[in-house]
Amino acid sequence: MTSANPTRYGHVVATISTQIRSGQFKVGDELPTVTNLAEEFQVSHMTIKQALRTLRENGIVSTGRGTRSRVLAIPGQQEESLADQLRAIRERLDNLEGRTIDLENHVSKASRDEPAEP
Repeated sequence: MTSANPTRYGHVVATISTQIRSGQFKVGDELPTVTNLAEEFQVSHMTIKQALRTLRENGIVSTGRGTRSRVLAIPGQQEESLADQLRAIRERLDNLEGRTIDLENHVSKASRDEPAEP
């Protein structure tokens, strides 16, 4: 991403990162919904999801299906406290558990919907 021609999702990433650094959002805070962020930035839901994915990959927020994104760390902060690291791990485990349950439910439903072999 170049500063002369930033992508839309890059602009969202930069703005949310700045808001976190400035204290508008603190570690542990929930971010607005995807719909609210899309309206605020006047971009598509996919653009917001891509920005949140980038923030998640950088360890700044946690995201999960059916849950609000939550701030895990301040961008550029070199050291996290042990409590913050453990909180981030717990968030990731909760996210994984939810995804596992979704997958189990999907597999279970698919097996119930299959016609019996003659």
